[in-house]
Amino acid sequence: MSKFNVYKHATKSPVAVKIGFSWPGFFFTWVWMFIKQLWGMAIAWIAMWIVMNILFSAAGYVGSQGGTNPLAIGGLGLWLALHLIPGFKGNKWREANLANRGYSQSGTFEAESAEAAISQAASSGT
Repeated sequence: MSKFNVYKHATKSPVAVKIGFSWPGFFFTWVWMFIKQLWGMAIAWIAMWIVMNILFSAAGYVGSQGGTNPLAIGGLGLWLALHLIPGFKGNKWREANLANRGYSQSGTFEAESAEAAISQAASSGT
């Protein structure tokens, strides 16, 4: 069972956001951000992906005589951060985005899925 914050809007369907680590945010990063309507964040992540790819490409051409390449290490560090940050922060970003779009939190529910949490919120009248 997971805990979910349920958000309601006057004219739109309710949304449940899982509390804790976002596995889709970790694995799918900017694609997940676009799906969850985190437009600015997704564009920033794509820009960082481009920088990461430049670092990896430069690492292949610079200092290829052996040894540890600082550009490769920097690129790997950036790659790891580009996955871990959305995993740890993604659901909080979603909640802030929902609040900015006029949603208000109606409660926290423990449920098997987001749909079950929304159903619990509806049946509780909150």
